This record gives sequence, C-alpha cells and structure tokens, in this order.
Amino acid sequence: MKKKQTILSVSLSNGRLKALSIVKNTIGRSWERPGRHVSLDTLREALEEAIDHTQFPGTHLAMLVDHPRLASRTIQIPP
Repeated sequence: MKKKQTILSVSLSNGRLKALSIVKNTIGRSWERPGRHVSLDTLREALEEAIDHTQFPGTHLAMLVDHPRLASRTIQIPP
C-alpha cells in the first residue's frame, strides 16, 4: 500500500500564483494570491503566503512555473 501524500501544489503562470493543499491524499484548502503580480523575485514571499493561507502542514512542494526566463531550461528533481 502506498503512503498517503501530503503536498502543496503551486502554479505560477502569467504572474498569478495559485496553491492547493493536499493532505493525506485529500484535497484541502486552495488559495489564489489576490492583486499583486508574482515574479521570480517575489516568489518566496508568495509561497510563504500560500503556506499560511492553505494552512499547509507538510514539507513537500510540487510547482509549475510558466515564465519566459525558464523557457529554455528543464529542471528535474528526483521523486
């Protein structure tokens, strides 16, 4: 039997950050950062807000970043 996953799923596309908390394979809270445009320079602050607003209790993060500066790079992180 597989271990139940606890992960914060985050997407950053067109300057909009959205987050979804998944706790033990159950969808928890979702949050979208209002107003301010998120850039790679403000990403840390935005992630901290996402963790607070979703009340995420875990340590794992899955992230989709759609940004022109990353268009020619592939980043792979082992599972």
